[in-house]
Order: sequence, then structure tokens, then C-alpha cells
Amino acid sequence: KKNFSIKHVIQAFEKISKLKVLIIGELILDQYIFSETIGKSAKDTMLVVKETESKMYVGGGGSITKNISNFIIKKKNISLLSYLGEKKEYLNEVNKFLGKEIKKFFIYKSNSPTIVKKRFIDKINNSKLLGVYSFSESEISSKEENKVINYLDKNLKNFDLVVVNDFSHGLITQKIAKKISKNSNFLSVNSQVNSSNLGFHSIKNFNKLNCLSINERELRHELRDRQSDIKKLIKILAKNKNFKNILVTRGSEGVLLYSKVKNKFYTCEAFANNVVDKIGAGDTIHALFSLCLRCNVDLDMALLISSLAAAENIRSYANENLIYPNKILKVISHMLK
Repeated sequence: KKNFSIKHVIQAFEKISKLKVLIIGELILDQYIFSETIGKSAKDTMLVVKETESKMYVGGGGSITKNISNFIIKKKNISLLSYLGEKKEYLNEVNKFLGKEIKKFFIYKSNSPTIVKKRFIDKINNSKLLGVYSFSESEISSKEENKVINYLDKNLKNFDLVVVNDFSHGLITQKIAKKISKNSNFLSVNSQVNSSNLGFHSIKNFNKLNCLSINERELRHELRDRQSDIKKLIKILAKNKNFKNILVTRGSEGVLLYSKVKNKFYTCEAFANNVVDKIGAGDTIHALFSLCLRCNVDLDMALLISSLAAAENIRSYANENLIYPNKILKVISHMLK
């Protein structure tokens, strides 16, 4: 209230609306199977549930692209580089979700399905019972890699901002990561630890980032350090990899940002008061903060905008609740009264 008015936020969104953005990351279809628990099987040591409803959402690189596009005036200035399975499963659903104007460059990964992550949900208490994932752990083939490299050689310099979400499902090879790091005008990366890459995950292939978005667990995993003060670890990583900004998400403790240029830490609390599903919250913070950072939005304001977007995201399953500028403006207007 002392430093900003709603006018400053509107001006920030006006700058963001003119950006040309490339999003790179695996497409993920999130299927939520809602069920009622019947009880233990009479013949086996397993839980038996009754399916009541099933919903499918476009997630991963798809939902990130859609949320970013809601802040850009000309949708043709948004491009997505991703892959689907070799049989092009769910291509129509993805295209319908993204719309015709957003540009898409898809690889159809050989010997691989489109990534589908099924989650069985107890409808009574909203708890996740089981996850069943369909994906290939292998990297894209050398032929597919060359297609991506050729696309990047032709197009990378045309974008004001490159947003990378590396879900470690084979799209971003070492060669591709180095190409992105070297040739992007402004690069923001979120590289994630998940159930399929634990013990193998690393951000070593990326260098000279304008921003790295990572959660506290991923940071400690990267530096193999469970105990040290988190600010100390952030500074070590920033120095070792020449990252200009490191954004660490900490769940209910909010976010912690380190600006190497200013040698200063910034914090913002978590605003969620109705948590339905945390899937995609980190992706949302990364996407919105990247947009703000590229437009030189004040860092305190950028953290506020990003954190409010994440709070909006987790009020629903997956990406059912898309993020729009007006939603953020409405909440900030109320806060500033």
C-alpha cells in the first residue's frame, strides 16, 4: 500500500501483454478418477473403490501455455514446443484446449504414448489414493532431437521470453538444453524432481539463466544438502551456475527469491486458504513470475502477482481454474483498499 497502487499492476500487465513467448515442456494429460471407497477386498490385501466420475485436463506445457496466453493480447505471439505420443493420442483435445491462434510445434515421440497421469481420488475427503502414469522414460530420438534443434535455430531469437518446464520425460536432452541456454534472449527454467526421475534429476545442463524456479526439496536434492540454511544454498547455486534470479517455492511458507544482481532476498507469503489440489501451483508461479521479470516489474509486485495466481490455481483440480489478469486485479484491488 505504501509503494504501489492498482495502476502500477495494470501498467505491468500492459507491458506483459505485448511479449512474444515460447513455452517448452512436455504435454501431460491429467486424468482424475473420482471414487467412493467400498473397503478392503475379501480375497486380497487391497483397497476396493467404486468409480463415480472421471475428468481429463490438459496439463504440463499445455496448461502453462494457456495461462500465459491469457495475459498476451495477440495469441499468435505465443508458441508451444512439446511432444505427444507417436499415435498422436489426444491431439484433438490439446488443439481444442489451446485454440487455433496459439502456434504449436509438436514432436510425435517414437515408441512412446502421450503422457497420461491418472490419479484416483476419494470423493468424500478429497484425498489421492493412487497414481497410475503412462509415459516413456526414454529421451526423444536423435532424428526428433534434430527437428527440435532446427526449430530452435530458426525461431529462438524471435522470442522476448523462453519459458522452460522440464518435467524430465525425455523432451529436453542435453543438446537441446545447451542450445536453449546459449541462444535465448531471456530464459526462465523450472526443472522438476518427480517420482520417475528421483536420483537422476539435475539442472546441470542449463547455464546462465535469467531465472530458475525450483522448490526447496529440489534445491537440496541438487546440492545434496539436507541441513544447511536455505539462503546459503541459494547463493551457492547462483554462484556455481551463474543464475541471475532463483525463485524457491516452499509450500505453505510461501516463496523466497534471490536476486544475484542486487544480492538481495525477497519473500512473499502463501495466500491459499482453500487447497483442493496442489498440482500445477509451482508451474503457475513460474509462468507468471517469468512474465513479470521479463518486463522489469518490481520484484515485490512480481512475487505478489505470482503467489496470488498460484492461490487461484490450487482452488480447483489440475488446471480447471485458469488464470486471468482480471482475477488477479480483482484480488489486489481488494487488498489495497
